[in-house]
Amino acid sequence: MLPALASGAVLVVVGAIAGAPSAESPPRGRAVVVDSASCAGGGFDVVDVDAGGTVTRARLDGCGHAAGQTVDVVVPVGPDGVVQAASTVPDGSSATRLWVALLGLSGVAGGFLAHRLRPRPQATSSADAA
Repeated sequence: MLPALASGAVLVVVGAIAGAPSAESPPRGRAVVVDSASCAGGGFDVVDVDAGGTVTRARLDGCGHAAGQTVDVVVPVGPDGVVQAASTVPDGSSATRLWVALLGLSGVAGGFLAHRLRPRPQATSSADAA
């Protein structure tokens, strides 16, 4: 019975990993650093964000970039006027699949532990019966 359950669990996990929808990457744009801020003061670099031909001035959630440096960012600009560097935002595809695989593995391990720790009937000897 246990091998059948383990095989079924493995098939479910493999199917979930293969069919797990990958999250779409957030839209990205290019930004050119206009003014660099010192990282010691916790400041934000000022960038010009080019998103589909429209240039917007924003603060980059980062510091210490050289003026004139091009940085890939996530667009649109947030309501607070801050953009994130694209390299700091996960795309979600590998993280989701890893989460599903670890969840399935923990379920199989938990089932095996429960099987090993379940109470078993004690063998009685004929001397105990008398």
